[in-house]
Amino acid sequence: PEPQDNVFIVHGYVPHDWLFERVSAVVHHGGAGTTAAGLCAGCPTLVIPFTGDQPFWALRIRMLGLGPTPISREKLTAAKLARALRNLTTVQSYRIAASELGDRLRLERGVQNAADIIEREVERWLTEEPQPEPDPWEQLMLYQRPTARRQASVARHAYRHTRSKRPH
Repeated sequence: PEPQDNVFIVHGYVPHDWLFERVSAVVHHGGAGTTAAGLCAGCPTLVIPFTGDQPFWALRIRMLGLGPTPISREKLTAAKLARALRNLTTVQSYRIAASELGDRLRLERGVQNAADIIEREVERWLTEEPQPEPDPWEQLMLYQRPTARRQASVARHAYRHTRSKRPH
């Protein structure tokens, strides 16, 4: 094929965050990492999901007004893709919503906040007084309906009673 000015052939790895800052829209499978990179870059997004959590992210993007209706891989045709790409690049509300969300996401300190929470919880765990082990029968009764609670209480009583009568 003849080289074209608007077609770039890439050999090797290209980081999403670098690439997505340089494009006007993103089409991808809808994995969590790719979705995050595209949204952080403020790109309108079209998802072609095929497995796992991808349909979830595809619907979230659509529900947030960040791109057109996702196209399942099984239903993908050249005509549907062309129509979706036209939509993706011409509907201004997608660009505005994606840009606003990207601005908000770039202001978040997600990794730093997560690390702070983990450090705070570990510190609390290391400094708090040891607690006695919970009674497993009490734990069981917390998750039972009232009738089952009464039955568990009778079983617990019978268990303790027979245990105390056993010779040691």
